[in-house]
Amino acid sequence: MIQLPPMRTASLALAALALASCVQAQSPNATERSLPHETAEVGASLSPDSQFARFLSLAIATRAPQVGKFDDVYECRESEALEDVRWLADYKVLSVHTTGDSAVATAQVTTVARQHDGATGWVADAGIRVDTAHWRMRNVAAGATKRWKVCGDAMEHFGIFMLGRTVRWAPAGSSAATAKAAVDSIRRARGLALAR
Repeated sequence: MIQLPPMRTASLALAALALASCVQAQSPNATERSLPHETAEVGASLSPDSQFARFLSLAIATRAPQVGKFDDVYECRESEALEDVRWLADYKVLSVHTTGDSAVATAQVTTVARQHDGATGWVADAGIRVDTAHWRMRNVAAGATKRWKVCGDAMEHFGIFMLGRTVRWAPAGSSAATAKAAVDSIRRARGLALAR
């Protein structure tokens, strides 16, 4: 895991560029981190690998909210209230291992903020980090067919969907705008499309 401490607004974009260059050197195949959902057909024939990549692509933090955009790739699992959410900038699918109608999917994720439920509401800590995370998948009924869907949050107990309208940022000077600027910087440095 690479972890950078929280930083001031002025240095956040520079750190994003430096980290992006390091991670790009580790995985030069940028096509694996493109936005596959924009060109892939939506349907039951999609492989678990494609569905997992679509799920991660739709969670990029700068995407405008769209009602129902996760319906064909995500199945919510009833569990305790989520208290840790990461703002996703980029990902690389490492593997998807299937056993019957179940799978475990692994990805390297680059995030720009960690949002958690504090005593007085949501708090977001700015900071760029790269982690390896795992998700469960299931091949579930979708009408008359079946479709692979991500089931619940990461096995490391964090989600990747931004939550809440009111978020307090740390350190001072950080904001949703600076986090989204860091997402853009990382994606530009890796030669990826900006997600809006």
